[in-house]
This record gives sequence, structure tokens and C-alpha cells, in this order.
Amino acid sequence: MPRVLFFNQTGLYGGAERSLYDLVTNYPGHCRVVLMQAGPLYDDLITAGVDTPVLGGGFQRATRRKWITLTIRLYSPIVVAIGLVRLSRGYDLIYANSMKAAVIAVLTKPFHRRKMVWHLRSLLIPEHFSPLARLVARWCGNWGADLVIANSDATARAYQSNGGKCLPVRAYNGFSIEKFRPEKRAELRAQLVVEHGLDPTHPIIGMIGRIGPWKGQALALLGLSMGTDWQLLVVGEALFESENFRQDFHESATRYTQTCNVFCLGHRDDIAEIMGGVDVVIHASTLPEPFGRVIVEAMLAGTPVIATNGGGVPEIVQNGVTGRLITPNSATALATAIEAALRETEQSRSMAVAARRYAEQHFALELTLPPVWQALRTMAAQSDGTENAPAVAAGAHESSIKG
Repeated sequence: MPRVLFFNQTGLYGGAERSLYDLVTNYPGHCRVVLMQAGPLYDDLITAGVDTPVLGGGFQRATRRKWITLTIRLYSPIVVAIGLVRLSRGYDLIYANSMKAAVIAVLTKPFHRRKMVWHLRSLLIPEHFSPLARLVARWCGNWGADLVIANSDATARAYQSNGGKCLPVRAYNGFSIEKFRPEKRAELRAQLVVEHGLDPTHPIIGMIGRIGPWKGQALALLGLSMGTDWQLLVVGEALFESENFRQDFHESATRYTQTCNVFCLGHRDDIAEIMGGVDVVIHASTLPEPFGRVIVEAMLAGTPVIATNGGGVPEIVQNGVTGRLITPNSATALATAIEAALRETEQSRSMAVAARRYAEQHFALELTLPPVWQALRTMAAQSDGTENAPAVAAGAHESSIKG
């Protein structure tokens, strides 16, 4: 196996970082992780025995003196770039796990002279990125990356529509299915009721994931107001958002808590247990999602799922078979789907069983990781003559992860 230097900009957990942890801790060869910022991911990697240096202190430091903040933001990328070149010695590949990481890896490629893999986990569409950001992404893919891996077909299509010349290898996120125990749903529900003082006779709705302007928490609060006795558990934090957004969200959630049954639980490590304890999991992103980890986790937990129809979500959920898909940015559609899921219990139960089976067959780690390893071996084995041209593992879509 090639020696791989994984590179990510943050030590905070988002979906990309959870996937990175699974990649690194299961990698069958020698690897190392470079982060630009410490955090829970750093702590978990160290606990797992993974060498994880932190360079530059990240880009998120701020002080009351603007000139100090500006100096830090200008100085940190330089420190990271120098450190990345130094640490790349002895490695075959640099594996950029984010767009920021990819930019730095490409800019420093004349110095580190390593083949670069870019794991693209974002939809390069106007709703998510500015024209300049999409231009930079196109440059990274066409002139710097030797291999592009996309986390869904939707992500791959958006990459090519943005001017990407190569055909990305599609690699769905993988999951440890043994963490989820659908046979214990009644027991897990009872635990949630006791822990949070819920009414056991009223439905429990779960919304789990990073809180953000387009992640749909505000829409969920509005949809909740259309129900009569629903209890909403909001799990997650606004990790990468501004302080103003965090304050506005918590004020809004507090107002709903006083009039409706809303419980904001913040960050939790027992996601599998919460997923299994709620009656329905909702995914209400107002913009297209590249993938949708929360949806797969709900399916593995055996919990009925309602998700926004867009981006990579239809690759996970088949409407009316493994879950319910709704029109984006519609509180009415969300409320209607929740009512149907709670009213049509037999149909919801059968869809949840089918969803669990589908997730096991397509998203288990033991199925999703080997094709990634093969793509890395292929890339490392390529002759030096192909190093400066974007490349794809042989038979990209045929060898891309099927599940």
C-alpha cells in the first residue's frame, strides 16, 4: 500500500471529518494526518494511535485587534504550506480531504512533488460557492489533482459541470453498521423519554447534524408549529457558522421551546442511540446536499426517514420504498410527510426495514473502503510521466464504489 499523508483543515467534526476518521483508522498501510486546527477529531485520532501533527493553528483565531487577526490569517497558511512540504517527505500521496486542503496541496505541489488525491465532498454549484470559489476548484481539479474522488454521483456531476476535465471516482461514505441496533428501538426510546423528560405518548421527531443556515433547522421549527403534539429533538452545534448566526438560532429555538416541544441537545456522541430512540428522523436541508450521512445513519438505526429531494439524497433514499422525499424549503411538505409517517405506521415500518437492508448492502465500511484503497494503489503505481495530468483510476465508474 502507498504511504499516504491525509490533509484536512479542521479538527472539528463535520461529515467530511467523520468520513476521514473512518478512512484513516481503517487504512491498511502507513499513513499520517495533518490538520490545520486541533479539536475533537485530533483527540480521537491520537487516541486511536494515529500520528496527527497540527500546523498553523487553523484559520479561525480572532482577537479584538483587527491587525493581529489579519496577521494571523495571513501567516497561518504560510506556516501550514511550509509544514506540509516538510511532512510530505517519505510519503507517496497527499490526500486532501477538503477544498481548503486541496488549494494548499496544489499551491505547494512544485515543492512537495507528491501525487495528490482530492476527496471532493461539496457540490460545486452557485447555491453553495461563489464564481471565484468555483474557478479555484476547477483549477485545483484540472491542474493539481492526480485523482478526484467524489462522495456521490451528484457531486461528480457538479464537478464536471463546473469544468472538471477528469471523471471522478465515486466513493460513498461508509458506516460501521454494528453500532446501530434497530432491535432495541423500544428500549432506546424509553431511555430518551427518561433522560429528557419527554411525554412517552407523543411522537418524538429527531433532527440530527450540523446546525447551519441551509441545514434546515429553522424550517423544521416552522414545520413543527403545524403539528399538535410533536416533540422535536435538535442534536448538533453550529460549528462553522458566525457567532451572530449561533445566537440567532438559539434565540429562535428558545422561543419555540416555550411554545412547542423543542429540545436542543447540542453535541452528542451517542448518535446511534438517539437515532434509534426517535420515531422519525427528518433531513430538511434547504439547499442540495452532496451526500447525507444522517440519512444513512437513520436507515441503519431502523428509523423512518424524511429527507429533502436534491443533490445526492435520491442516491440514498428511494421515495416510498426506503423513505419519504419532500420538496426542498417547504415547511408544509415537511409537516405533511411527518403526519403521514406517524399515521401510516405499517408502511413506515416496512420502509424502515427496507432502508436498513439497503444501507447494509450499500454503505457498510467493509464494502466502501476497498475500492478506495485500490484507487490509491493505482494512482501510486502510475509512472512519473503522468504526474502532471489529472488522472482517473482505470474504469472510473466501473471501479467506483458501488456501496
